[in-house]
Amino acid sequence: MHNVAIGFDDSLYISDHANHAIRRVNNRGNVLTYAGGKAGFAGDGKTVEHAKFHMAISVSISPDKKRLLVADIKNHRIRQITLSSGRVETVAGNGKRDVPVDGTSAATSPLVDPRAAAYDEAGNLYIVERGGNALRVVDTTGKVRTVAGSGKKGNADGFGKDATFNGPKHLAIDSAGTVYIADDNNHLVRCFNPKTGVVTTVLGAGEFKLNRPHGVQVHNGWLYIADSWNHRVVRLKLATN
Repeated sequence: MHNVAIGFDDSLYISDHANHAIRRVNNRGNVLTYAGGKAGFAGDGKTVEHAKFHMAISVSISPDKKRLLVADIKNHRIRQITLSSGRVETVAGNGKRDVPVDGTSAATSPLVDPRAAAYDEAGNLYIVERGGNALRVVDTTGKVRTVAGSGKKGNADGFGKDATFNGPKHLAIDSAGTVYIADDNNHLVRCFNPKTGVVTTVLGAGEFKLNRPHGVQVHNGWLYIADSWNHRVVRLKLATN
């Protein structure tokens, strides 16, 4: 099991990635296979009963709680499930491994290895690529572009593609649209400001050290970090806007 997302009815959706499945635990504690269970690619345009994934590595719920995003990493796609109907579709990635060209259609463009994805409240879809060392966004018109990261390993803060990451693994977005990134191999948490296009380091570079942060989540004005190799969860109070 890799991560969990909480649905509108308090159901839990779990990315059981080595089983190529999404599990659901309802609010009565019953467990079922919600989608997938065999490695492959299938189900787009159909419902979850027909879906196949190849290492569904990460899940997230949209801010309106209506859509479940699945980072289908070995299929090089971000898949979306509409929870009310169970309909499955690809929202980014064409199945090929490559860097997408800025301004092209996300659904017909390649991705390197989409590790995690999340919507902001405006409907923009952010994708973090671990092997691609980049943060990409799919805007509300369906066009993809790289907003941060040069594609090469590094730990430089800076504007857009001047910034560098080293194996970014997860992301979370606050109500203002700020994107927080678990920059795993750098042992840092980074921040992308969509208003300025600048990447900064928010935790791990100073006196307080992290060891392989694998996950981040924003809740009630706090940033929670799964500080994986330190075997702890830590939190950071976020500044109010």
